[in-house]
Amino acid sequence: MAIHRIALVSTTDRKHGVKASIEALQVNPVEGKDVLIKPNFNTADLCPGSTHNDTLVALVDELWAMGAKSVSLGEWSYPLTAEVMEEKGIIPLMQERDVRIIDFDQLPKSDWIELKPADSHWSNGFRIALPILESECLVSTCCLKTHHHRQPKSTCFRRMKPARNSARPFDASSQKYRGKVGSADMLALQV
Repeated sequence: MAIHRIALVSTTDRKHGVKASIEALQVNPVEGKDVLIKPNFNTADLCPGSTHNDTLVALVDELWAMGAKSVSLGEWSYPLTAEVMEEKGIIPLMQERDVRIIDFDQLPKSDWIELKPADSHWSNGFRIALPILESECLVSTCCLKTHHHRQPKSTCFRRMKPARNSARPFDASSQKYRGKVGSADMLALQV
């Protein structure tokens, strides 16, 4: 099993939290690379329902400062991704920062790659959006929440595999994983 470095920062200042958590990792895997940010825009609801705009803006600014060659944002939401991004005000924020937006709703079926890992709870497998698989560096901003408890907001940044909600199950009856953790912004970096 691989060992991953994890940085936890407790703060009410998302910009500071993003910067401090990245600095705590003491690594720069984005320099000179095409970076794909995979936010978590389940809906346009406030955080923790979806990635907070301030977290996303701070992350984009930090990635550019770290020397990223390009920064893209790719997402698949419910309801339609374009509607969620518009309601959250994401499109102008990303345009101001020269971030390419990839609406996974608009990907052709051929750009959803079938995976059937052994011992998966998705017995029929699932599909991953091709831009995720092709990214040189993937940064995921999942929203940790429990639906039962609220805890103080914090930001953490860690290296890990792509986020679970980057996938489409083949079986429409598959249930989404419900974690038992507190409410927090979370940034994950795959290198």
